[in-house]
Amino acid sequence: MEPPPLDLKIIQSLAPLQTNPILVDAIDKLSQNALVNGFVFVVPLFLIWNSAEPGRRWLAQRLIVAIVLATACGILASLLLQQFFRWPPPSSHPALTGIYSPVFRDNQNPNSFPSDSAILFSTVAFGLAAWNRDIGLGLLAWLLIFVAPVKIFVGGHYPSDILAGLVIGFLSVRLSNYLVKRFQAIESLAASRSLPFRVGLFLWLFEIGNEFRDLTELLNGLHHIRRHF
Repeated sequence: MEPPPLDLKIIQSLAPLQTNPILVDAIDKLSQNALVNGFVFVVPLFLIWNSAEPGRRWLAQRLIVAIVLATACGILASLLLQQFFRWPPPSSHPALTGIYSPVFRDNQNPNSFPSDSAILFSTVAFGLAAWNRDIGLGLLAWLLIFVAPVKIFVGGHYPSDILAGLVIGFLSVRLSNYLVKRFQAIESLAASRSLPFRVGLFLWLFEIGNEFRDLTELLNGLHHIRRHF
């Protein structure tokens, strides 16, 4: 499949910027820095979780559970959509690869739709808006003003990939909130003080901030080992 023609035109309009070595180097470094990408979204969750007043602590944990569930729903939706919509990222597209700096041409991802980063980060932003509207809007603005343009500039995604990720993130939050209210088991889990459960939440939030790179590398490593035994 091919991305929408408008996506190709937008990417082509960025060609002059790819010839600026200072800009390319700066964005290359920023794109790989988890502190200014994913962890910007995760830190507010940790702060709310740990600083909530005793009377609201269970509400804070319920919020975390709902967001974690939303990210899981978003990931599943992404995997499903990839079975029907697939196209190479901009830096690997035959009509666009010459536009990009050589730094960005080595992209091993065979498919860029939808943007998993946009899904993960928008679920956090939309989910947090229920707790604090200003924080949610601030994170959404950071996603749209900084994270998304960087993903596009390095050739990882088209604008439509980002837009699809935002829509999936929003719908995933709505679905997650419904599931938490509908099923008492999830509601009860949100009030759990079990140490393994809290450790699991912590690890999941950490992986959101790291865009699940560690988990992906672990699964790839296990798959590689299994192939040799």
